[in-house]
Amino acid sequence: MTYPLSQLLKDAEERARQSGRQWTSQRADVLRVMADQAGPVTAYELLDAIKVVHPNPKPATVYRALEFFMELGLVHKLDSANRFVLCQHQHGQLHHRAQFLICDDCGQVKEIPVAPKLLAALEEQARVQGFQMAGKGLEVHGRCGQCRQRH
Repeated sequence: MTYPLSQLLKDAEERARQSGRQWTSQRADVLRVMADQAGPVTAYELLDAIKVVHPNPKPATVYRALEFFMELGLVHKLDSANRFVLCQHQHGQLHHRAQFLICDDCGQVKEIPVAPKLLAALEEQARVQGFQMAGKGLEVHGRCGQCRQRH
């Protein structure tokens, strides 16, 4: 995360209010626990981590919170790994597309600004094929610089 937890919580609460959705202490706790994670997490890893805050959390609570945060643009789902990661950028408005560089060795995820020319080319190729892109992000797998140096 590139900005402090207090700002993340403030932004989340403000976005919830603006969207007419309720901000709850459970949602805040899920976001806090997620911010403490070192990288992308599965919903069940998050469920295990939140047990420190809530004695008997339900999977549905975590899944609903993750869906809520994805709708607010604060969390991304990495479809290829079925994991969730906090948005690494402070956005003035909701965003719909993101690019992720995912290290297959260490699991590090780097969110980078979408390359408009690349996205336009992909969308054009899809259109020519009669295909409509549905994904919210472009996931590129490989090896990060630190892992490349180690090998």
